[in-house]
Amino acid sequence: MAKILIIDDETSLRETICELLSYAGHDVCDAQNGMEGLEKVKLFVPDLILCDIMMPILDGYGFMEKHNISAYSTIPVIFLTARIELKDQEKATL
Repeated sequence: MAKILIIDDETSLRETICELLSYAGHDVCDAQNGMEGLEKVKLFVPDLILCDIMMPILDGYGFMEKHNISAYSTIPVIFLTARIELKDQEKATL
């Protein structure tokens, strides 16, 4: 199965997603913010990253800026967020 990194500052949501994906047979790792997520990418080298946008220390957009210029930029990222405005969608696709 896939190796998946979950980056989210909301503990209960992060733990629930990790539990569900683990139950489905995936190898899961988690991080509390974008900065921690960047470090976990290097250590865990996931197949997929699920990332929140609104987080302290380094938000999802900041994570993507750094991820896109890293040696791991080919790892796909899916944003998980409550933000639904068009400007947020456009910013997320840059």
